[in-house]
Amino acid sequence: MDLLLLLATSYSYSYSTTTADTSGISLISSLIGLALSVAVLVAEWKIFTKAGEEGWKCLIPIYNVYVLSKIVGISFWYILLCFIPFGALAWIIMMMVALAKSFGKSGGFAVGLILLSPIFVCILGFGDAKYIGPKGEAQATATPAGGQPAAPAAPAPQQGDDWVNGQNGTQTPPAAA
Repeated sequence: MDLLLLLATSYSYSYSTTTADTSGISLISSLIGLALSVAVLVAEWKIFTKAGEEGWKCLIPIYNVYVLSKIVGISFWYILLCFIPFGALAWIIMMMVALAKSFGKSGGFAVGLILLSPIFVCILGFGDAKYIGPKGEAQATATPAGGQPAAPAAPAPQQGDDWVNGQNGTQTPPAAA
């Protein structure tokens, strides 16, 4: 009989937390999330102002994506990729790589923007990064392959110069002083 009673008895093991335990954890995590969101928002504001746009433009949904696409030099119509499966992922990768290039950062920084976006957006916004143009094109034209800036070009000869008109007997320009 005891064996039958033992088999028929059910045991219930449960652990309940008090509301005070969970509300404290929820409050702390909410405050951390709010602080991180504000920091990223301020960093985005600074990124927009570094790129010559007004900072408030980062606050308006959809319009901020349009302005960011102008900053990085990618057509806004690429956002249509978001309607294709995995297209949004491709669009985000394109935008982050172009954003890194626009501020003169390397491919490693672009990987950081893709994988740890809030941290690297804050680094870009609060750091000393300078906007150099969409996709970094201004940097590519400013420094040639050797890494040294190009020498300034000589002034173009004017029509009234003696050596241009052949009045001094030679066709070569005078030596630079």
